Amino acid sequence: MPVWAGGYVGLNAGATFANNSAPHAQTWNVAQPVSNAGNALTAMLTGSGAGNAGNAGFIGGGQIGYNWQAAYRGYTFITGMEADIQGVAGSGGNASRWTTVNTDYQGQPVTLLSNQKGAANVSYIGTVRGRVGIAVMPTLMIYGTGGLAYGGLNTNVSNYQIWNDASGRGQNYVIGGSGSFSNTQVGWTGGGGVEWMFLPNWSAKAEYLYYDLGR
Repeated sequence: MPVWAGGYVGLNAGATFANNSAPHAQTWNVAQPVSNAGNALTAMLTGSGAGNAGNAGFIGGGQIGYNWQAAYRGYTFITGMEADIQGVAGSGGNASRWTTVNTDYQGQPVTLLSNQKGAANVSYIGTVRGRVGIAVMPTLMIYGTGGLAYGGLNTNVSNYQIWNDASGRGQNYVIGGSGSFSNTQVGWTGGGGVEWMFLPNWSAKAEYLYYDLGR
């Protein structure tokens, strides 16, 4: 009797653990003509790097799928397709990076202090995945899964720089800016789980998925 074959719908809930990386970008702004700004440009491009931060949140939604079941050499194999979508609350991270560059501009000592801060969070995430499993007991299977992932990403970035001319000429500058965007990112997901059919036509599963939504 095919225990696992057929269509299904369900609900899910769990936890998310996110990582956010904020790249450190450099800008420059001087009062002198561009032809005289070569040293300043070189100095400001010297400092680079990235800051990382993470956070945990709640995830919950629903799924729909279909399974096929086949027996081979005494083993029961299950293959299937599943699509899900869920909302994410509290998953994101803030990353901040400070860089100090000491150099000279036209023979004068100059210090550039830079900070870039990035914040990102995912508001929803969904997948379309294949599943391949084996029944270790008639009502218990283990499986692997992987496929397409997509999610709604909200990002804010701000940049702040202090140009300090230590020569006493008073050529000190403060440079700042910020930006934000929202986008649907597409990537991939992979993982696995265990599913237990505790009543006819009713099952529960514990599943781990790794999502990568790109850069």
